[in-house]
Amino acid sequence: TTAIDVESGIVGKRVETVQLWKIRDLTYRQSATDRILNLARIHVVTQDPSSPNLDLWGMPASRDIFERLKQAVDTARRKGGVMGVTE
Repeated sequence: TTAIDVESGIVGKRVETVQLWKIRDLTYRQSATDRILNLARIHVVTQDPSSPNLDLWGMPASRDIFERLKQAVDTARRKGGVMGVTE
C-alpha cells in the first residue's frame, strides 16, 4: 500500500523499491503480442533518481490492477501531504 517492490534475478536476487508517493506518471501498455497472450505492461515514471523508469511486465491484462495502482498513488500522496511532484 506504500511501495512497489520489484524482485529480479535468477541466481542473484535484486529487490528494487519505489515509494508510491514518488510516482509521477503511470501508463498501461499492451502490444499485439501481449493481447494474444492476455498480458499487459505498466510503465511507471518516478522522481526517484535510482530508478526513474520502471516497467512492470507480464501483468494480467486487467485494467483493474492499473486502476488500483493509480488509486494507491493518490492515497499515498494525500497521506504524505504531497501536493504535486516537481523536478
